[in-house]
Amino acid sequence: MLKLRITTAAIGIPVALYLMIQGGPLFFSSVILLALAAWQEFCGLMAAAHVKVLRAAGAALVVVLGLCAWFGQPLELLLFYSLAGPVLFLLWLWIYRGTPERLPEVAYSWFGIAYIGLLFAHFILLRRVDAMLPYFWLALIGTWASDSGAYFVGCRYGRHYLAKNISPAKTVEGALGGMLTCLAAVLLGGIYVFALPARELWALGLLIAIAAPVGDLAESALKRFAGIKDSGRLFPGHGGVLDRFDSLLFVVPTVYYYIYLTWLWLPAQRG
Repeated sequence: MLKLRITTAAIGIPVALYLMIQGGPLFFSSVILLALAAWQEFCGLMAAAHVKVLRAAGAALVVVLGLCAWFGQPLELLLFYSLAGPVLFLLWLWIYRGTPERLPEVAYSWFGIAYIGLLFAHFILLRRVDAMLPYFWLALIGTWASDSGAYFVGCRYGRHYLAKNISPAKTVEGALGGMLTCLAAVLLGGIYVFALPARELWALGLLIAIAAPVGDLAESALKRFAGIKDSGRLFPGHGGVLDRFDSLLFVVPTVYYYIYLTWLWLPAQRG
């Protein structure tokens, strides 16, 4: 298993870095494909929990959300997602003729579209502008540092459960260790690699340190709900897309809106 994990990482990491550096349509297409694969995994999780979702409609809406992120702005993205609910409701009326027992499918589908389509779309938003690329790097670095710090500190000093019913292996001590290593990595990387001002890196590092474990726990809760260990098998030895991107699904939107709002706020302050 270890050899398989190493082989997958040795292939996958350079490919992912190349796509992120290139950006443009190649990166956009890759994110859409990942989002579609993640949607199929989500459908599989729901099926394991004996919950039905609108699989085809959900896949179409995931793609449209990605297109909104590529061609539009955050407002268009959020506006379209707000309209996805009525669209799914109309499909429920049309396909199932308003059968009350099938209404939960609309709710679960809408949640899945937000969790998969809306969050993955922010990968496109964050990478679409070259000036934001350093912050994408910091999102990756901070998430990796958070996961690594939480693992090693938790293994050595972990005594108190963080969320026993969701993920028994996670501890409060590990979470604190992950927060410290994440903050240190974001500060060091931001200052010495990307020459970013320290005043904004403190807040950014803290936000990443909080978002990363929350994203991890969210996916763990879904798997616990479904009663399965891995969300998929796309990455041999590592699980599925959701297993690999669970933390980043919360980190990337957090980083994007922090930078987006900061860049809006600073000119107003200077004016």
